[in-house]
Amino acid sequence: MKNAFSSINALFSSIAPAYDRMNDVMSFGLHHVWKRIFVDQLPLFHPNNVKKDPWVYVDMSCGSGDIGSLVLECCTQKSILISPIFIDPNAELLAIAQCRLPDQSIQWHQESAEHVSLPHHSIDLYTISFGLRNTDDRCQALKQAYDVLAPGGQWWCLEFSHPENPLMASAFDAYLNILPVLGNTIIGQAEPYAYLADSIRSFPVKDVFLQEIRDAGFVNVTYQPLSYGIVSITRGVKCFS
Repeated sequence: MKNAFSSINALFSSIAPAYDRMNDVMSFGLHHVWKRIFVDQLPLFHPNNVKKDPWVYVDMSCGSGDIGSLVLECCTQKSILISPIFIDPNAELLAIAQCRLPDQSIQWHQESAEHVSLPHHSIDLYTISFGLRNTDDRCQALKQAYDVLAPGGQWWCLEFSHPENPLMASAFDAYLNILPVLGNTIIGQAEPYAYLADSIRSFPVKDVFLQEIRDAGFVNVTYQPLSYGIVSITRGVKCFS
């Protein structure tokens, strides 16, 4: 995908200071609702959770740390033991997340979803939120996630998707056309948000994406649309055999 930056990492470095503000503006604040729904459904907080040992949890493409902050907050409220690992390829966003979350129990890694240095079969829960479409090799990122998960471990993804209703799809596409204008108006940069719109459009449709998840080895794959399919929650489980 062509853009004016040398890499997607350089693109995110350019918008890191305005990252949270632009997320609020572009989603009209809805990203907070989507992320709360996502976190509330994680198996950490399932009523039948009887795990005694700490959950080894990876927040991949953690960005500025908003998902991680919600997870840690809920764990504290519900007295759930957790061993958190927050990963992002971008140094500037990682620094913002570290300032937001000074918790000494967090392990921080600067690396990509395609090249994870974690031990094989070591993770209980892996989440990636609005980050999978920014990988250079989505299928490799899925395979890496499967590799680091322990048998029975779960992979959860929150990502933009394609509304199936034609009217909603048309409206959403029209909105994507104005994202560069918003970026230019608010932070004086149109190119990163032109990339954002293109990355959403080029992300695979539901059936293709679900097959990619299955091809990586995951079973019990599920798909939950939110906001008429603008975003979706997908989930897969690493089999025991």
